[in-house]
Formats: sequence, C-alpha cells, structure tokens
Amino acid sequence: MSEQEQTAARNLLAVLHRDGGQHTEAVGFVQSCLDAEQAYYALRAEIERLTSETATRLEAMKDCDKTIVALGAKLDFWRERAQRAEAQLAALLSKGWLVWSNEHSAWWNPERLGYTQRMELAGRYSLKEAEACAEMRSRDVVPPEVIVPSPELREALAAGAEEGK
Repeated sequence: MSEQEQTAARNLLAVLHRDGGQHTEAVGFVQSCLDAEQAYYALRAEIERLTSETATRLEAMKDCDKTIVALGAKLDFWRERAQRAEAQLAALLSKGWLVWSNEHSAWWNPERLGYTQRMELAGRYSLKEAEACAEMRSRDVVPPEVIVPSPELREALAAGAEEGK
C-alpha cells in the first residue's frame, strides 16, 4: 500500500472511530480496521432498528389519524344533532304554549279567536303571547287563564332529559 493509500485509510479510520487517529495509534492498524468493521455493523444494526421502530410508530400514527377522523365525524354528527334539537326546542318554546281559560273551561284557539275543548285544536303561543293572553282576562275567576306547555313541548323536553341521562 502506498503512503498516500495508507494516509487515506488512516483518515477513514479516524472518521469511523470519530477521533483524530488516536484509536489506530493505540491498537494498531489491523485491529483498528477490525474495530471499524464492528462499529460499522453496529451502526447499521442501529439504523435498521430505528427504521423499523419509526415504521411502527408511523403505522400507529396512521391508526391514530384514522381514529381522529372517525371521532371528528362522530363529533360532527352529534353537533348537527344537537343543533337540530336546539332548533326544534327553540321552535317549540316559541310556539309551544297553550292557554287554558278557567272562565270558559276551554283552550284558547289559534290567534286568540275563541275557544275549543280539544287540546289538539288549541292555539300554540310563544310564552310571551301566552302571558299576554293570561293578563288580558278579568279576575273574576282565579286564576282566569293558565299557561300550559303543549304536549309537543312536554314530549321534546322529556326526550331531551332522557338523552341527557
């Protein structure tokens, strides 16, 4: 081996051993080459282990991503369902009240036009409208008018309470 080749080999060993050539000087050229070979295979094994570990972690992350997407879809489903329920409840609360007249022993009709004995034909009022109906009657019968939640409102509230359990 030429001097130039020996210098190149010693420099390569210094890089592989991560020193300035001290290992090769301490153990000799041949042993340094054997140690470098072992270090190479150990490094290669560590790279393979880390590569495998990284692949395993990536697969786990993909599973997590799938779970996150599935949970996001479920969240969207329940959010939409809650929004629909809120809208239905708001609609029922806005027009979910009946007014019973003790004076006439009947339900107020829609738009305050007379009375009916049949609850299903009774007018549906907002709470504010029902309160206004109750306030406009004479006080000969106590209470002259009673504000009552409609069957639809009671059903919606009961269903909401059941879902909340």
